[in-house]
Amino acid sequence: DIAQVLGTEGFWKNWLELALKYQGCLHFLTK
Repeated sequence: DIAQVLGTEGFWKNWLELALKYQGCLHFLTK
């Protein structure tokens, strides 16, 4: 169930961490 997956705190924390790392990599590479 998508609602169940999106409702899990761990999912969002992991996703946010990955997004920040990815954004940091892009920022570093485009400098």
